[in-house]
Amino acid sequence: MTSAEFAREIRRNPLVILPVGALEEHGPHLPLSADILQPMALAKAIAKTRRVLILPPLWYGYCSSTRGFPGTVSIEVDTLRLVARDLVEDIYRNGVRKLLVLSGHAGSGHMAALKEGAKEVAGRHEDYRIAVLTDYDFAYELLGKDGIPEKDGHAGFVETSRVLAVAPRLVKGHARVKPDWPSFNRHEILGRPETKWKTGVQGDPRKASAAVGRKVDAYVLKRTLELIDEVFAAL
Repeated sequence: MTSAEFAREIRRNPLVILPVGALEEHGPHLPLSADILQPMALAKAIAKTRRVLILPPLWYGYCSSTRGFPGTVSIEVDTLRLVARDLVEDIYRNGVRKLLVLSGHAGSGHMAALKEGAKEVAGRHEDYRIAVLTDYDFAYELLGKDGIPEKDGHAGFVETSRVLAVAPRLVKGHARVKPDWPSFNRHEILGRPETKWKTGVQGDPRKASAAVGRKVDAYVLKRTLELIDEVFAAL
């Protein structure tokens, strides 16, 4: 879009989506870009049913557990919080009043940074409606249902299925990946998590399929549209 085209579209008060991901290891079978492929696909699906502008994605996030693996490029929590704050503020300056920050990376520190950055801006502008979520808030509601394992996680059955649905040529040999579920005590602080987590996989991706991925994506789209209608309907 040109500047003039953007200005005209903003006057129509669209929902603006900022996709956020991470450049991060996802086992031996998924691409480093897995966490941006998924929210970008969801944003495009949302745009088919709602008036939406999709901003260029923020490719980098905070990765703690996978930082020691080759290919993971992480920024610090405080950096991400400040970047999120500055982006959310400047998006408002451009006339946007409805913003969905949609992250494909679901790490707790990463999501906390996005939310804290957005919260600071929201406190300054009463007419600014913002929602921050990861699509895995909804994807993992399906765990234990319709043939989906009760226990699954990073680069496992669900995530492999979702990437197979949107970028099958980038998935490499998932049927041969050794299942893994590392046991971390939630209170333990690990300086090098990769020493206890050799594969970067949480779960069993061997039976993942594009069909399952499309089913999960349809559910995530439904739940996200419900959230959009609830949060942004008044504006």
